[in-house]
Amino acid sequence: METHDIPDRVAMLERMAAQQLTLNDLLIQVTARLEQEQGLHAERLARHEEQMAGLRQILETLKDMLDRGNSH
Repeated sequence: METHDIPDRVAMLERMAAQQLTLNDLLIQVTARLEQEQGLHAERLARHEEQMAGLRQILETLKDMLDRGNSH
């Protein structure tokens, strides 16, 4: 390796290190966004499950009412 290559290689390593820091920052941002999205989806799923439980209860009540009406 010639000595005049060393400054070029050092400069390249510095650029790569800077790029790595940028990529790390972006990865942290993406991870935070995904965690936020996951939380929102979990909340929506919980609400949906609550709604479905309520609808099942209404359906059971209607079935009971129909069964009582048919048994007379």
